[in-house]
Amino acid sequence: MSTVLVTLAVFAALLIGLVLLRTASGNRFEIKNTDQPSATPGTPLPGEQAQQFGPVPEPRLTADNVANWLNNKNVDELKTLPGFISADQALDSKADRQKALEQMNALDVQTIPVVNENKKFVDVVDRSKLTASILTDLAAKLEHSE
Repeated sequence: MSTVLVTLAVFAALLIGLVLLRTASGNRFEIKNTDQPSATPGTPLPGEQAQQFGPVPEPRLTADNVANWLNNKNVDELKTLPGFISADQALDSKADRQKALEQMNALDVQTIPVVNENKKFVDVVDRSKLTASILTDLAAKLEHSE
């Protein structure tokens, strides 16, 4: 359940963005009609010049709903959120760097929470820092072998 706390930070920015970007008609983003030419080069898609597309989140993805899911520890609902990583998917604190990269690749993420044997959050591993540490170790081994 401590993974819920891990994801709180990840989704805080998302929730703030959703609250700030809500339209006057409610919690959904709308397709706005514009007669401006396409901003992307090449042949426009059908209707591209007539509509500007924006993110349209699920109607149930509101700040209030996510707050309720977090407060009630509703992991089933939280698992439906994009980027949510449960305690079961989190990296074990005893895992090596190879296992960390494999887990990150399997989940297609750039950061992954780390949990201890009790599934309590202890840290976050960042792919770029992990890769840099592996490359540094490899360079040191090559240097010593010469």
